[in-house]
Amino acid sequence: MSVRSDFSLDLQLKRVLDVAVHPEVKAALVSARAHMNSGRGGHRRGGQALIPLLEAVRSCAAVFGEWQVVRLVQDSLDYAEGRILKPDFDERYRLFQDGARNENQREFVGNMLWNTFRFVAEASRE
Repeated sequence: MSVRSDFSLDLQLKRVLDVAVHPEVKAALVSARAHMNSGRGGHRRGGQALIPLLEAVRSCAAVFGEWQVVRLVQDSLDYAEGRILKPDFDERYRLFQDGARNENQREFVGNMLWNTFRFVAEASRE
């Protein structure tokens, strides 16, 4: 089984580092990210060595009661091992968006669909 180690995972772990409070949890996260970013030529390293590092972060966070970090790192593990698809992972953590979803776009699409269905209903009545 190949282990996924890419920009999305690195961004998510960076956000987990912002959430972590205890210094040992932060140190474990820094260690996992250091492993990922130690590849040659700017490539990220993954491999089977990344999984125990992420598991150590999860265990350390559980010991110190940082349950939000435990959940986030479990998602990182699931993504790295291929149990979460990239589009789902990116959207779940909004990795490539700069904030809240754009409500105007959602309303535009909703209104467009409403008008389309209204037109089809009127055309079918005729």
